[in-house]
Amino acid sequence: MDSVVVFLRSLWAIRSWIFLVVAFVSPFKLIAIGTPEARCAYVIIVMAKLWVTEALPIAVTALMPIFLLPMLGVQRGQDVSKNYVNDTSTLFLGGLFIAAAMEEVNLHRRIAVGVMRVLGSRINTLMLGLMLPTWFLSMWISNTAATSMMLPILVAVTEQMERMEKLDHEHHGDTEDAEEKKNGVASVEAVTMEMDEGSTLRKKSPELKRMSKGFALCVAYGANIGGIATLTGTPPNLVLQGQADIFYARFGKSSSGITYVNWLAFAFPMSLLLLVLAWLYLQVVFLRQKCCQGTESARKKAIQSAVLKEWRALGRIK
Repeated sequence: MDSVVVFLRSLWAIRSWIFLVVAFVSPFKLIAIGTPEARCAYVIIVMAKLWVTEALPIAVTALMPIFLLPMLGVQRGQDVSKNYVNDTSTLFLGGLFIAAAMEEVNLHRRIAVGVMRVLGSRINTLMLGLMLPTWFLSMWISNTAATSMMLPILVAVTEQMERMEKLDHEHHGDTEDAEEKKNGVASVEAVTMEMDEGSTLRKKSPELKRMSKGFALCVAYGANIGGIATLTGTPPNLVLQGQADIFYARFGKSSSGITYVNWLAFAFPMSLLLLVLAWLYLQVVFLRQKCCQGTESARKKAIQSAVLKEWRALGRIK
């Protein structure tokens, strides 16, 4: 039995080499077909298997077409290589540089917390305060980067609301106990509350969970909606422009006519409209009647405290 365990551990130690050999050997029949399409399919299958198994680093696998396609006679090396550095990829790379620079100097946090301070501490305006900066950031950087930048702020706000709800519950329970002791009455409800300390809190927790889900989704929706507003907002926009240019070039035209300005003129109003509709939808689904009510004092203080704490943590602009 020990020898079997040692053998399995040895196999696991060299799993990357095993996956690498299997990835290259298993679709080898496609090369025997001899057509460029089959050989190209071979490269795609090999790369897909290496990406799934991560037998090689993902970036290394992404560079394999540079030598595999010329080696199999599918395309020349210079034709393959120029696809890695073209207008589309360079534009997208510039967006990643901007995202890295914003994250380095905490500009994204200043924008987000500043908007939340202006919009106030009502629940529905807080949701809009999370959506607006995410939407704006996602117009210039990738959706994933914008969402990941906003998550710490979202977590801080929800944690503060939960903390204040617990404190409010404890204060409410202490007040009721003091009244019962003052009157010399120990009701069945008071005894039950003492035996089950978290009963009231558990009744409130579904509401808090629903609101937390709404806040999380408002960030995700804001990122997706902002991504369609500009050409660099999300990679599919750049892919569409690149493919459209190739298609129009076949008919002798220099470009498809899709530019940054006319894309912005077309997509920005639609993105703004979708943002408002998404905000209203999330209010109805997750806030329900609270979207038309004022915020409780404890929850309002919690939101203000979380936002102010985040703002102070940023310090002064240097």
